[in-house]
Amino acid sequence: MFNNDHNDLFQRIRQGDYTGEIVVDPDTPLEHFFSLPLYAGALSLVLGGLWYLFSGQAAAWSMLKYGLILLPIGGFLSTQVDVNYRIDLEAGTVSLYRRIFRWEHKSHVCNLDQVDCVADDTSVSFHGEGSRRRREYRSGLVLVLKNATILRVIGVDFKDHGAVAEHGERLADMLSVPYRSGGGKIQVRRTANGPQVSHRPPPTLSTFDMLTGGCCGVLLVVGVTFGLIDRAVNGPRPTERQHHGRAVPAPVKRTGVDLVPDLASPPVPLKKGKGYHIGIMNMGTQPCKTPFLVTVDVDGKRVYTDKVVKPLKPAIGKMLLIPLTKGKLMKVTVDAKNAVQETDKTNNVATLTLDL
Repeated sequence: MFNNDHNDLFQRIRQGDYTGEIVVDPDTPLEHFFSLPLYAGALSLVLGGLWYLFSGQAAAWSMLKYGLILLPIGGFLSTQVDVNYRIDLEAGTVSLYRRIFRWEHKSHVCNLDQVDCVADDTSVSFHGEGSRRRREYRSGLVLVLKNATILRVIGVDFKDHGAVAEHGERLADMLSVPYRSGGGKIQVRRTANGPQVSHRPPPTLSTFDMLTGGCCGVLLVVGVTFGLIDRAVNGPRPTERQHHGRAVPAPVKRTGVDLVPDLASPPVPLKKGKGYHIGIMNMGTQPCKTPFLVTVDVDGKRVYTDKVVKPLKPAIGKMLLIPLTKGKLMKVTVDAKNAVQETDKTNNVATLTLDL
């Protein structure tokens, strides 16, 4: 037995009013517009019935009443409009027929010798999310003219592609033209030898997925491009580490001893005035076992001197808390003299602008 798609396609591709006439009946926006009251009436009846069934409220009768009014009006209006293609095999013409109530009009579309082939067209839609996501394919039929124009004669409304292909071959036999099937989105390109018909495979991702992926790809490319431009113009940037809330450049790890002063802010409140934490870090790989001197100058005046005797292990710091008077600039110097053979003496001095 034929399924519903077969039965519907038999009705849409049928014999006309006289011998030699073929009627091909697509669904058109005009027909859908006149059927809106019918759809609204049916929806009102269904929703009103469910509303009354589950709630028992009297207001549900209003929806049922509107449904009973709209349903026959919509049914009548849907029968008063008809749009289809009329193919006259004897005259060799394809015409578009329109009827609205008693007004009828037939306009010439093309001649049969201008038809290159009959082809199918398939679209895909996505439903659900995650593991329940599924793709739904629907197919229709078009006439491809020799000037590469596509004339859609059966809308992309049918799930059974096999049924569409069978009735497409039937229509092609009636018109004595080839039938081209591809199971995808039809593409027609004009060439010197006539139209070239191909079918693009249906997408495996929805439009939203492709747009999201495309935007992420564009942002990634833009970020990489700007990064390369910045690196080419400004050179590589040193990495930073956080110590006591203040970012300082991370020095290159060297073999040996590397003493680095680190100034932390904000100031620490003391009983008399304010003070600052001063950290002395050994950024090398070997422990500093010999004493070294730490001096602090404020605005060029020596305010603090301390000799550190205890060995300082790698990646370990010693914290000093020194009281300060008012000033603008503090300078901390680590002076190891000849007691320690440092690998890098360029970072033995650190300065800090004071806010006292």
